Amino acid sequence: MFTDIIKAMTLAEDKHKGQLYGSVSYYFHLLDVHKTVVEFFGEDTQAETVALLHDILEDTDTTAEELSDYGFSDSVVRSVVLLTKREDQTREEYLVALCEDETAWRVKVADAFSNLHHSLKTLNSRRVKKYSTTLNILMENMK
Repeated sequence: MFTDIIKAMTLAEDKHKGQLYGSVSYYFHLLDVHKTVVEFFGEDTQAETVALLHDILEDTDTTAEELSDYGFSDSVVRSVVLLTKREDQTREEYLVALCEDETAWRVKVADAFSNLHHSLKTLNSRRVKKYSTTLNILMENMK
């Protein structure tokens, strides 16, 4: 439902307030990932909602239970949880595991592409390598 996208935009903007992505508000990164999901995969309310929330558990004090209480579906919450790397996972284990969920996979592809694009613009070779590798792992393990 379109209202889920509006709810996600509002919550993400509030929860990420004060956080930066480079020199701009972190919210702009979330909007870029949302835009990239639509460009790559077409309009999909669930994927667009998850794109806006993809870092909320990792980078704020928000919990999965709060997302449920806020009215997001179990499938949206599940995808957001899968997009949150646990401490007991290696980066590759995390990426392979999220490939089991098509929405999480799509959002992670868009996120990695957004990060790669930003890294290329800032000439950050370490991050270019990281996000290139991420995209390769995601493409090799897509379901």
